[in-house]
Amino acid sequence: MIHEYAVEPEAIATDWARFRYLAEKFGFEKGRLISRFPKKWEASVHEAIKRSEMRDVERKKAIEKLLAMKRFALVPSRRDFDPNTSWLDNALAQHKAKPFNAIISETAVAGSQAVLVAADLDENTPLFQATTSWRVLMTNDGFADGVAPLLCAAKEVMIVDPYFEIISARYAGPLIAMMQRMSSAGIAEANIQIHRKDGGDYELEVLKANIQAVFGVNIPEGFSIEVFEWQRRKPGPAFHDRYVLCDCGGIASHSGFGTNHNGEDVLLTALPLSEVIELAKRFRLESAAYDLCRSVLCVEANGDITQRGA
Repeated sequence: MIHEYAVEPEAIATDWARFRYLAEKFGFEKGRLISRFPKKWEASVHEAIKRSEMRDVERKKAIEKLLAMKRFALVPSRRDFDPNTSWLDNALAQHKAKPFNAIISETAVAGSQAVLVAADLDENTPLFQATTSWRVLMTNDGFADGVAPLLCAAKEVMIVDPYFEIISARYAGPLIAMMQRMSSAGIAEANIQIHRKDGGDYELEVLKANIQAVFGVNIPEGFSIEVFEWQRRKPGPAFHDRYVLCDCGGIASHSGFGTNHNGEDVLLTALPLSEVIELAKRFRLESAAYDLCRSVLCVEANGDITQRGA
């Protein structure tokens, strides 16, 4: 699974060598994320960089890396923070209420295994070890839990599955669970794009009735779904693999996103951001590697279902 860490601003910004080392260890593709704790964590780190003993050229590079980290390495914390208490005391208190995988601090805390001293960290430190592949049960909650850290940090979400069937509970169930995870995390609006193979012609009114029967009132307010159907170009890339592609990272599913309630599981793998960017281009209208078969189907939370042109 992807792990969330609380990182003390002063601890990451003591010098350029430490900042560079830690910055390069976080991101969806590394299996580790930094919690925005406090909410203005980046601003706190920026101030710590300015106070540090880094040379001017190192400060500039650190600030550039910090800006890049906002895109792919930070996630909303949604934890309380008391500005009248030290960062470490806040982190320890919130760890009891809503645990981090670990707390990375400038100083150790006697008797606390959850606190890792930044100066002593390496990839063999038990609580700092990470994996970029993990297995989840092929259930609604299994899929939702497996991709929730990515979805809850994303501004753009594409689910790519050539066999995704919008009117099947096997696929609608995990999708509903994913959207509900996002809504529970405080996301007020989101558009989820589904990219699938050509499913053949259909009668719109019949399709509408089937979608409404499967989704009911379970799409969170402010959320919407768009379904794109593509046909392979020849020559051109095959359309077989399954992904969740977001602006901040991506995850590959080795068996798609449909449920199987026989106790089976599926391997999920975090993808390098550079690969995610290239894969997403295949499904953007302005740079598509496939041909759009028909109008995009739009499903709204209020039950409205419409079509729009490409």
